[in-house]
Amino acid sequence: TVAQAAQGVTAYTWAPDGRNGAAIIAGNVVALTPGEDSRALADSVNAIAFGNDSATVYAMRVVRNGASDDASLLGIDFASGDTEAIATITFPHVATFPDPALRESQFVDDGGLVRIYPTLDGKLIVWILAAPAVYRIDPADGAVTEGVRRPILWAPDEQYHLDLAEKSGTVTTLAGTAGSVGSADG
Repeated sequence: TVAQAAQGVTAYTWAPDGRNGAAIIAGNVVALTPGEDSRALADSVNAIAFGNDSATVYAMRVVRNGASDDASLLGIDFASGDTEAIATITFPHVATFPDPALRESQFVDDGGLVRIYPTLDGKLIVWILAAPAVYRIDPADGAVTEGVRRPILWAPDEQYHLDLAEKSGTVTTLAGTAGSVGSADG
């Protein structure tokens, strides 16, 4: 057991080197290192992910701002807990609800209204349910561009992915073959 929480863990991520992890517990990012006490890193976040290194945990904080939502990407130094605002995306607020379970199954995580995915080139893909686009963010300079598609779930051998097709209200699961695995465009 690395950590326990009475409030419930809503998300977690593990560093690429496998030595550290982080979890969202009651809306707060908590650092997890086996054999050490957990410690708070940031509060009021919706999603977390490590990038391509183990030094920085990235977190999305989405807050209502009048008729809009502000989604801020934060870079959190795992060792010190120092937090830096990297980029903020503003879009019209729309009431959102989780997708049905089958639609959720095509993603590389356990679901949620906000998701962060690292790409092989060091960028981050941010997907927020009801946002007008999927966003690609460069954590080095905070540049935000629109991605071309939502991230999808690839098999560990990178030969197949899960995709869905909808026709007349019926959802069909499709197994696709490898195309551009780890694509940086989202």
